[in-house]
Amino acid sequence: MNNLEKRYILERPPSVYLYTIESLSYSSRLSHRDSRFWARRHMLLAVSDGQGVILLNGQRYVAARGKCLLLPPNTAIEIRNDGQSTMRVYQLTYEVEQDATGLFTPIMEVVYTPHTKLENKLQELLSASMFQSKLDSFHLHIRFQSTLYELLQSYSTVEHNARIAVENTISFMHRSLHEEIAVGRLAEEAKLSKWQFGTMFKALTGYTPMEYLTLLRIERAKLLMLGAGVRVRDIAASVGFSDEYYFSRRFKQTTGMTPTEYMQSKQTGQRIFSIQYLGELLALGIQPVGTNRAMLDVIQGVSSRIKGVDEPLDAQQVLELKPDMILFPSFMQASCVDQLFKIAPAFEISWQDDVYSRLTHMGELLGRSKEAGAWISRYEAKAERTRARLGEYLKQGETATAFVYHAEGLYVYAGHHFGHTLYQGLGFEKPDKIKQLIAADKQMKWKLIKLEELPDYAGDRIFLALAETGVDASQGRAILRHPIWNNLPAVQNGRGHVVDIAWGNYNPVTLERHLDEMVKWITEVHLA
Repeated sequence: MNNLEKRYILERPPSVYLYTIESLSYSSRLSHRDSRFWARRHMLLAVSDGQGVILLNGQRYVAARGKCLLLPPNTAIEIRNDGQSTMRVYQLTYEVEQDATGLFTPIMEVVYTPHTKLENKLQELLSASMFQSKLDSFHLHIRFQSTLYELLQSYSTVEHNARIAVENTISFMHRSLHEEIAVGRLAEEAKLSKWQFGTMFKALTGYTPMEYLTLLRIERAKLLMLGAGVRVRDIAASVGFSDEYYFSRRFKQTTGMTPTEYMQSKQTGQRIFSIQYLGELLALGIQPVGTNRAMLDVIQGVSSRIKGVDEPLDAQQVLELKPDMILFPSFMQASCVDQLFKIAPAFEISWQDDVYSRLTHMGELLGRSKEAGAWISRYEAKAERTRARLGEYLKQGETATAFVYHAEGLYVYAGHHFGHTLYQGLGFEKPDKIKQLIAADKQMKWKLIKLEELPDYAGDRIFLALAETGVDASQGRAILRHPIWNNLPAVQNGRGHVVDIAWGNYNPVTLERHLDEMVKWITEVHLA
C-alpha cells in the first residue's frame, strides 16, 4: 500500500472581492466636498495622470502618475491637484474577509512601474465591469486579485524600500544640515550600496548627496546673512562648515559672490514673504512684506504695510514684493514650491510641529532665538496667571475637549491648535480618547470623526468652533440641534461652549489672545 503524503495550508488566506471601480477627475475647481470623502470599505487609489497631494487622515502623500495607495476602511481622504492640470485617479473599493494576519490593515504607498502596465490593467477592469456574465464576473474578481497581489508584492520590493530609505535620508539632511554629516555613511544607514544609494538619490533630487547637502547649507547661510551684525565664521559653523575659508569658496561657486559681498547687497534688511506663519514672525519681532491674504483675516490689526496675496497663490504678486526669502508650510504642493524657489530662497517650515518647536526652529533660522525663547516664557507666564484666575471656576481633574466643523467635516482637536490652549495653557485633563490620539501620534493636530463618535471624545467641558457664514456655518449649527449634542453631559450642565472658528487657528498671536477669551467664556457661564 502506497503512503500518500498530505499537506495542509494551516492559515486561510484573505478573501478579496472587488466592489466598485471608477475613473475620476480632480481639478482645482472642485469644491472641498467633491474632493473630501471617507473610505467606507478597503480602497485602492491609483493616479493615472496629473499630480498633486492626497491627505490620508491628515497625513500628506505626494500624488503623481504611477502612485498607488492601499487604504483600510474608515480612512479620511482629501485629494488636491497641483492647480496646473487635472489629476485623474482610479478609485476601487473592495471587501476583505478573513484577514487574520492583518495583511490589509496598514495604509500602503506603492510606486508601480511601469505605470502604463497598471493603467492598462485598471482600464480593462473598468471596461469588463460594464458588461459581464456570471462567469465573467468571477474572472473579473480573479483579475483584480492578481493586480492587487502585484501591488502588495511591489510594496515589499527592494526598490520600494530603497526609495523610502533615501526619502528618509533627505528629510534627515533638511533637519540636521548644521551637524557634521558623513555623506559616505548615509548609504550604510539606509542599508544600500553606495551605487544604489547615489542612483536613487539623484533620481529623486537631481543632485548627488554632497551637492544637495551643500546647496541646503548655502541656502540656509543666505538666510542667516540677512540678520544684523552677523559674522561669516559664525554662519559657516551654524550651517555645518568647520572651515570658514572652504565655506567662502563654496558660497562663491554657488552664488557668484563672496559671503561679504552677498551681505552687503542685502543691507536693506530682511524682506520676508510668509505663507501661514504671520503670527510666528510677529512673535519674533519681524514684520514681513507680505503673507497669504487669509492670515490678515485671522490676525487682524496688523500694519497695512504687510501686503496680502491672493489665493491660490499668485506668484506674480509675490514677485512684485521683491522678497529676500520665502517661508512656506510643508503641506504646499510641489508645483507651487517650484514657483517660490524661482522668486527667492524658500524654506519649508514643518506644518506638523507644535507651536513651540516651530517658533524655536524659525528663531534659529532667522537669527531670533532669543526672541523665540522670550515669547515662550511670556506665554507660559500668562498661562499660569490665567490658570490662577480661573482656579475657583474649574474643578480638580476636570477634562475638556475642543471640536471644529470645517470643510464640511467634524474634527476633534488633539494636542495642537485649540488643544494647546486647553491642555498646555489651562491645564485641563485630556479625556481617554484624546490621550490615545496623542499617544499614537504626538504631532496630530486634529482627527476627522463622525457625529456619532462625538460622545466618545467629549470631556466635562466642550468647545465647538463654528464659522459665521457659509455651508460650514449652516451644517455645523445643525449639530447644535441634534440629540447627540444636546444629550452630552457637558451641554446639559451648561459647559458646552460655541466659539468663533478663528480661535482654531494655531499661531502665537492667536494663542495669547485665546487665553483672554477663555476667561470670558468660563467666568461668564458661572456668572450667568
